Amino acid sequence: MEKTIRKQKVATRKSGKETSNKIIQTCYDLLTSGSYNDFSMRGVAKTANMRLANVQYYFPTKKDLINALIEHVITSYNERYESLDLDEMSNPKSAFEKLIDMNLSDAFNQKTRHFFIQFWPLLSEADNYSGEFLANLYNHQIATFRAYILKLCPEISPNESLIRAKAIVSLIDGSMVVRLNSDEEIAHQPNIQNIMKSYILTLAMSQSDSTM
Repeated sequence: MEKTIRKQKVATRKSGKETSNKIIQTCYDLLTSGSYNDFSMRGVAKTANMRLANVQYYFPTKKDLINALIEHVITSYNERYESLDLDEMSNPKSAFEKLIDMNLSDAFNQKTRHFFIQFWPLLSEADNYSGEFLANLYNHQIATFRAYILKLCPEISPNESLIRAKAIVSLIDGSMVVRLNSDEEIAHQPNIQNIMKSYILTLAMSQSDSTM
């Protein structure tokens, strides 16, 4: 009897996790292919083919959904960073270049671009333009770049490494607003990425410390 009850609890937890993941994935898909104006509790429920009450059972408010989506995005990028095996590379510059390449390629991906351009205003609206949600989204990426900047330049101050990491993340994600439409423009993408990579490396490896 006890074994049966334990199995039922495990099954319930597994089912609940699957349902929660389905809702979060639906949120991601909505912003990847649609507009942030369509992002609502009812809209998510309808797209997920669920009752509104079921969605609200897992995520009572729209802010809860947004927070869960932030965590989903962070986890997704963390898994991608881990797949690069950067810590296994003996040369910190090579590891940093690999990190840059992944982020720049992702920033120029149209699917990624569409998602974030829709996600940014949703985050700002949700926290009443305080910037809290946006900071929660980017803190992990900034921390990742900061860690590798310190490996490249261990002599710089902690504050300087944070400034450089923020500047680099701003450069990378700011490139999402550059829309490449024509075949000629798309053909320039590798050159744009190479120029940006060069600037990022220069910024990261500079020996000067702006706090001095």
